[in-house]
Amino acid sequence: TLALHTADSPPPNQGGAPPAPNNPAPQQSQAPQGQAPQQSQAPQQSQAPQGQQPQGQQSGSPQGQAPQGQAPQGQQPQGQQSGAPPQGQQPGQQPGQQPGQQPGPDPNGGPGQPGGPGAPPPGPAVAAAGAAALANGGVFGHQGSPSRLKMQLGARVGAPAAGTPINVQSDGLQPNSVVTVTVYSDPMELASTTVPASGSVNVTAQLPTGLSSGTHTVVVAGVGAAGQEVKVLTAFQIDGSGNVTDVGKPGDGVGVVPDGSQVERSLALGEPIYSPTAHPGTVAAVAVTGAAVVGVAGAAAGAAGSAGAAAGAASSAARAAGHTAAGASAASHGASASAHAGGGHDAHGGHVFETEELIFAVDAAAIVGLGDRSPTWRAPGTEAVHSMLAQLTMATGRYSIILPRALSDGTWARAMFGTSALLLWVAGFVVGLVSLFQSGFTVIPGSVTILLAIIALGILDAMAGFIAWATITLGALVTLHVRSLQDVLTIFGLGLLAISLILFAHHLRPLRRVGHSGLVGLWDRFADYVIPPVVIAFTAAAIAKGLNGLSGLEIINTEDVVSIEMVSGAMIVVRMALEDLSRKLYPLRSVEAAMPKPPLPPTAWRLAAIGCRTVLTYLVFAAFVGYSWMPMVVAIVLSVPLVLGVYHSEIPTVPGIHRWLPKGITELTFTTVIGILIAAYLFKASAVESLLPGLLVLLMIPSALLAIMHAFADHRSAWKNVWPKRLMGVPVYILMVGLTTGAIVLAH
Repeated sequence: TLALHTADSPPPNQGGAPPAPNNPAPQQSQAPQGQAPQQSQAPQQSQAPQGQQPQGQQSGSPQGQAPQGQAPQGQQPQGQQSGAPPQGQQPGQQPGQQPGQQPGPDPNGGPGQPGGPGAPPPGPAVAAAGAAALANGGVFGHQGSPSRLKMQLGARVGAPAAGTPINVQSDGLQPNSVVTVTVYSDPMELASTTVPASGSVNVTAQLPTGLSSGTHTVVVAGVGAAGQEVKVLTAFQIDGSGNVTDVGKPGDGVGVVPDGSQVERSLALGEPIYSPTAHPGTVAAVAVTGAAVVGVAGAAAGAAGSAGAAAGAASSAARAAGHTAAGASAASHGASASAHAGGGHDAHGGHVFETEELIFAVDAAAIVGLGDRSPTWRAPGTEAVHSMLAQLTMATGRYSIILPRALSDGTWARAMFGTSALLLWVAGFVVGLVSLFQSGFTVIPGSVTILLAIIALGILDAMAGFIAWATITLGALVTLHVRSLQDVLTIFGLGLLAISLILFAHHLRPLRRVGHSGLVGLWDRFADYVIPPVVIAFTAAAIAKGLNGLSGLEIINTEDVVSIEMVSGAMIVVRMALEDLSRKLYPLRSVEAAMPKPPLPPTAWRLAAIGCRTVLTYLVFAAFVGYSWMPMVVAIVLSVPLVLGVYHSEIPTVPGIHRWLPKGITELTFTTVIGILIAAYLFKASAVESLLPGLLVLLMIPSALLAIMHAFADHRSAWKNVWPKRLMGVPVYILMVGLTTGAIVLAH
């Protein structure tokens, strides 16, 4: 659990930087009686013992190696018991401590001590790490810190642990700081060396003899170029004979208790630890993306009531007129134009058109498509399956908004292939099973390939992604592999990747268009093809990065993020092409395969769902910034637009406000720019650095305020001349692409 730190002191010298060269010369410390005078050493995080090797010399070699539990004091007298204090030093006395003096904090830091393992770094250290990430390419550039520690533990299962080599490579560290290698659970420093002016240093060490059976952790600590703490750890287990039984993967060590449950979980699941505290730049990027998505979805929800009401009124008028072809088509198209102009969508499926609108378009065209006469959809049981799905859509609509959307999402596939479209659902089930078998029935995806398959299926058909996610979730629950809050949050993050991408694409732009022609129709459809792929790829990458923070494990690395962006963007293009194909070739089948619009759940049920979502939102925020009042306040603020949406028909509107509120890609770009600037300020302003990382949740506030304003806007009236808006969208799109790819950096 990450706790919020509000320390006002400057960041500790994590890793132990010695005094600056202009400090006074070191003085002789008064040694206790019987102990030879030693020259005092510079203060260090893992303090080098008296008699430290000269600068640049690496400890950890067999010759001169400290006995177990005791750092060397010069050369230990022959026969001195391993782990005993040096001659003249009282038991429990720290090196350099005067007799009778109260012992200070453990230089290695104990759990909960400032700067020690288990205590997340204070706000200034988080600010330093965030500023370093910004300087290395901005929020959406290369978000890793230029400071790097790489550890290789040469342990092999079945081999003795004693003497196992430890090799450390580092670069980008603060000159004259110290890199230490320590083994836990009883802290024992194995090696320590000073970083030269180049910022790069290699350290070697060996595991000592006499380690007890159980789990142990090797921690390498240093100081980054910006003064931030840099730490990597890896765990291993040994049996009573001293042989290695399991070896983990090196992962983040900042803010992690070396002998805590997080280490045990990482070792059991075979994934390296991921600590959001060590990646404040990535946390800011995820928060900025989440804020942008919340803003667009909130604006769409605000438009749903007014634009959807206009569309429903027009459709009702057309039905009352006896479904006259021309009149019905005009009414439907007018309603559709009203909804689109407001960035609108119906309250259930975004830009998923109503059955009546499709019927009107088909009646007006008075044609039967080539696919309507083809056998591709005439699989046995097509009518029975459609009837069953329609009943299921109506039944689930009483209790859920997500499930009816997911059931309706595969209309294009059922129009083209009939019952055979359910093979996508079968594929989702198979992918879920394969993931369970690969991961040992845990909630962690079995591989990146599995994750990419879930994303692709979810974009083609939201229900297929839902089935893959539900299979993994139920399999882990039944086998009792959901054992922690992090497992629950991992389920939530995986569900977002499986289901939310295509639903967000529905909100952003129409996946299918009916009745649009000419230059306007060509322009709009071109925009449909170029905007969602970039935005959805950007969103998928952020969710994938967030999955690391939610799980506390490094499930996704930088190379995986690139693959996720490419697959998600490409699948959006494929989905829109299939939508166009089904509309052109299967117009009648598109109507027959459409699901009915279910009623909204009761008000009490919707409010209860908002309450559950608020709690879940708080838990998600807290996983990144710590459990404090700040994420709770932001979670409550984000729930306000949802509550307003429940009572949308009773809320007075403000005339004309909708004309000046950003929507769609404009709002996405606006909230992204605001988020980047706020993040840069928080990482650089000393006045607020003590409140980090908790203040990063403030990146969500502008989006929440915009969503609240959209709730008071009347989206039924549109701009009369929309071409200026279309043309202005070009530079907005270029700016959005530049920001999300890191090509344009607003703040370093």
